[in-house]
Amino acid sequence: MRRRIAGRSIHSVGSSTICTSRRRGISWRAFGARRLPRATAGTASGPCGSSTRPDAPRPSAAGSESDAVTGAPYVFGVIPARGGSKGLPGKNLRVLGKLSLIGHAVASARESARLTRFIVSTDSAALADEARRHGAEVPFQRPAELASDEAGMIPVLQHAVRWLETTAGARPDLIVTLQPTSPFRIGADIDRTVAKVVDTGADSAQTVTEASYHPFFMKTLDGDRTVALFPDGHKYVRRQDAPTVYQPSGAVYVTRRDVLMTEGRVLGADNRAIVQGFEAAVNIDTEWDFLLAELILGQGRAPISGSRQ
Repeated sequence: MRRRIAGRSIHSVGSSTICTSRRRGISWRAFGARRLPRATAGTASGPCGSSTRPDAPRPSAAGSESDAVTGAPYVFGVIPARGGSKGLPGKNLRVLGKLSLIGHAVASARESARLTRFIVSTDSAALADEARRHGAEVPFQRPAELASDEAGMIPVLQHAVRWLETTAGARPDLIVTLQPTSPFRIGADIDRTVAKVVDTGADSAQTVTEASYHPFFMKTLDGDRTVALFPDGHKYVRRQDAPTVYQPSGAVYVTRRDVLMTEGRVLGADNRAIVQGFEAAVNIDTEWDFLLAELILGQGRAPISGSRQ
């Protein structure tokens, strides 16, 4: 049954989307967040299934009879987990609660009812072993050129899609990016974001959370002189008077195949949002982020199941 999930749009001022982050996670620019003419979405569909688990039969390469009956999209999940990390070395193997960060990512994918198949893309043997221990499929070792500090996320996702299409013979309709740095993501977050794209016909969707500090009050510096980041920001004196704005949480990105493979973007021209609360949106990039996640978990405020706490 198809459901419409309520979600709020990201606030825009003029032609600019206001979505700032105090964290050094993946930026909108890295994901190609710019306005372009909307491309025609691909119409190919693949094997359907409400969920794929490592111990369940894998979808057939050429599709199945149920595709024509249900029209369910092929939803391909990718967990990108690079071995090297400058901000927090070895972070994807660090244990938070009962699981490592890569373990939490795999657990959230397994909770999803909308993923047809998901894999882990990594260059690290240790991460591959840890992911498999939690039941993930790690079908290849990521090439070295896609594991450097300079490597962007888009080529990594495109590599995974090409592997699926050439090796498994399946063409995905939607690609779901699940970063291990969002340990409090749950299956319902994935399913709501997928449903947003399916139900609205949008190019993409992402999880966002209310901005921790309003960008209208931010400044750049010209020497020691402050320059307003937004010229209209002076109109607002109190935070309560300024419009609510959102920042990417980094937990879930859902992208139509042609937006990723043809346009080379994760965020399409018609991008929708699923709003998360503060606790669910924790994104780990520094030691302070990790300590915050431990605090939230210790206070019993993390929205994850007991088996992960």
